[in-house]
Amino acid sequence: MRISDIRAPLMGFAAMGLFWGAWGALIPEIQAATDASDGALGAALLCVAVGAVPSMIVGGRLVDLFGLRRLLPLAIAGFGLAAMLPAFAAGPVWLGLTLLVVGMTSGFMDIVMNAGIAEAEARTGRPSMQFAHGSFAAVYTATALAAGQARGAGVDAGVILGAVTMVCVCLAAASRQKTPAVARQAGPTRGRFPGPVLIALGLIGAVAFMTENGLQSWSALFLERLLAAPPEVSSLAPATVGLAVAVGRFAGQGLTVLIGDMAMLLVGALLGGLGCLSFALSGTLVLALAGIFVGAVGVSILAPTALSLAGRVAGPERRGAAVATVGVIAYSGFFVGPALIGLVSNGFGLRAAILVLAACACPVLALTLAIRAPVRSHRNSRIGQ
Repeated sequence: MRISDIRAPLMGFAAMGLFWGAWGALIPEIQAATDASDGALGAALLCVAVGAVPSMIVGGRLVDLFGLRRLLPLAIAGFGLAAMLPAFAAGPVWLGLTLLVVGMTSGFMDIVMNAGIAEAEARTGRPSMQFAHGSFAAVYTATALAAGQARGAGVDAGVILGAVTMVCVCLAAASRQKTPAVARQAGPTRGRFPGPVLIALGLIGAVAFMTENGLQSWSALFLERLLAAPPEVSSLAPATVGLAVAVGRFAGQGLTVLIGDMAMLLVGALLGGLGCLSFALSGTLVLALAGIFVGAVGVSILAPTALSLAGRVAGPERRGAAVATVGVIAYSGFFVGPALIGLVSNGFGLRAAILVLAACACPVLALTLAIRAPVRSHRNSRIGQ
């Protein structure tokens, strides 16, 4: 893999990491500024999903119509402009509306930048998706740390998000380049991957993203509220999530070769469940951060493994449809996680909400065991064709 092959879409992954890294560190301040309860904050965060999922569907069609060269800079710039809106929210309702816009632009950019990576893979024949997603996590980590330090020094949330906007506009300009077209491959529809298996893989990805984003969005608040951590320390929580996700995804590609897809899903679910359980029951900062790290490493490898498995087993003639099916289901979970934690926390407390994330390992284990036989059978049938 060469960075020059994926430079343009990497600007989108960097922009995504910038905003969500800053957002994870700023959530306690935004909640206080808008006077939002845990339930209201969770509902506002759900607006991200309401805006993102439809825009992801539309984004895929627009990529086919207009191409990546035109859409990528516009997508990054639009997301950057939306990034500063939550700082101006005057209450929970306005926060929800601003996050609706963030969700729309985020979902659209997500599809465009991932399509850019997929195009580069098809054009060069070299895999790069794991690196791109790991790069997002690395930028997220650095930004969460920087935003936490800035917040601790008294810098206003509006200034921090304004800086994110300016950098995103620069990234949009840097993403302008000619993207060579790739001829579409036509092929038979034999060996189509079974729909129920794709849905199961999508649900695994949804649980993974739900847990990952739940940890990103609420871990700083957990440390401040339950462990009396100052802002400089609480920002370590989302930064730890980002670091763990980067470690998990950069290591995931090599680990898959050693133990295989199904084992990766089982290992990821077990680590994710145990890490979240330790975090929920922690009474010290060290134990909390350790639990966050282990849990995030585990869930970080689930969604990429599910997407990769769908693409590889489906074969080139059905790969696009298979990955799209899994992707839409999976990414919906990314936006549900923070809202779910907010609703549970509002009724039963934040520890109970994190325990719900720990329990999410159970359906992942069940789904993985359920699809082992059909996946193996489908692989064997394709080898025999």
